[in-house]
Amino acid sequence: MAADNDDLVDQIYQAMHGTLSWQNWIDGLNARFDGVKFALWGHDLKANSNLGMVHSGYDKAYMQQWIDYYSRVNAWAPGLAQAPVGVAQTAEQLLDRQSLLTTEYYHDWVRPQEDIATGVGITFFSDANRFFGLTANVRLKDEEQRNPELKTMMTRIAPHLSRAFDAARRMPKPGNAEDLENFVARLPIAAVALNSKGHLCYMNALAQQFIDDWAEPQISSNGALVFADPQADDLLAKGIQTIAFGTMRLLPHRVSLKLGKGSASWRMSLVPSPLAAGEKRFALDDQMRPVAFLFMEASAGQIKQRLADELGKRFGLSPAETALALALYGGETLGEIAARKGLSVHTVRNQLRTTFAKTHTHRQHQLVRLISDLLGEKHD
Repeated sequence: MAADNDDLVDQIYQAMHGTLSWQNWIDGLNARFDGVKFALWGHDLKANSNLGMVHSGYDKAYMQQWIDYYSRVNAWAPGLAQAPVGVAQTAEQLLDRQSLLTTEYYHDWVRPQEDIATGVGITFFSDANRFFGLTANVRLKDEEQRNPELKTMMTRIAPHLSRAFDAARRMPKPGNAEDLENFVARLPIAAVALNSKGHLCYMNALAQQFIDDWAEPQISSNGALVFADPQADDLLAKGIQTIAFGTMRLLPHRVSLKLGKGSASWRMSLVPSPLAAGEKRFALDDQMRPVAFLFMEASAGQIKQRLADELGKRFGLSPAETALALALYGGETLGEIAARKGLSVHTVRNQLRTTFAKTHTHRQHQLVRLISDLLGEKHD
């Protein structure tokens, strides 16, 4: 089974680069697990709408019903949306069975399909309103046999599905190196192209800005990336090696790393370059040919702390005034801020007046624009 799961990982990267369709990949899953129905799908909770699906093993008529209506009343969807990314969950962990059995979703859609009322799922992407996941529906009579092996399989492939999803949103189809470099220059995230030795080929402007802002990573005279955290150096070296020698199933998806000597952290994600798809790369390769991209993202908490420090240093805002300014930037009203902090609206207005005076602003929209400018956001 472990070797079979490794084959699934390899096929994920083939699908990521377009040499295998996702439909073929999920059909392969269905062929391995007799009687189990699989789906790759996404949902927008705010709009309560389906974001797309690839499936195998289901009757077409039932899937059309799911797209037309039952995706909006899916009893397991809220649990998947709240599940930790990359952690396999049984259907009963998402929603207890007694609650499931009382739903329209169960009576009208689940039970008629051989009572596929159990199974396993993973969420591989999630934000405030949306999630994407892989789910497997299992007949109740097969629960004891299928659920443990499905949970093992999904745990194994979860980080690779997450990376493939990241890459699918950001990377172009395989093409020539010049097209790829131009594409990377336009990416809305800090990206560094690395060769088979892990040395710099090129980076986009956001990556240069990231390095200027955080002094991480340093670039040595021979183009190697150097981190203050030894763990980062080790992970990057191992990641490049697994990509260069075609063993991407061993590659960790995303790690949080300490920045310098402080306690703040940022995340990096290493993904294979489309130019390296299906190839094994060696030390004598073209050194300007990227085999991988390192995406770098500051955590939300880190950005907030940096912004708070800048507001205090530049304008002399107190911690309470800084928190007020950031809350307004985040979209809260004065009434909501007062209620959350247990203060009167009058007290919050007084804090706002002193914040206006220190930042030389006069209206909330001017204060929000000031914070936006500090973050380097572009305006129409």
